[in-house]
Amino acid sequence: MQILAAHKTVSNSYIKRHYGFTGGVATENHEGWVKYTTGSFDVYKQARDKRNSLGSYNFPGPFVTAYNQGDRITVQEALMLSKQDWVK
Repeated sequence: MQILAAHKTVSNSYIKRHYGFTGGVATENHEGWVKYTTGSFDVYKQARDKRNSLGSYNFPGPFVTAYNQGDRITVQEALMLSKQDWVK
């Protein structure tokens, strides 16, 4: 679940102070951005529900991300690989 992206690294304490989010946050460098993610889910519906629950933190558009063996892929690719259905 990606919650933020920036061109510079910020601390977890900044995220807590600015957004009130106290959950775990990981960072990764991807396509010139520092991307901030939280959570890990095997089932798309669980990730989607988590994204929906983040609305109270005023993150600028959190969204579900997907990975295959550590490589970032599209959610559509992940759904096809895992034979799961898209859930609205």
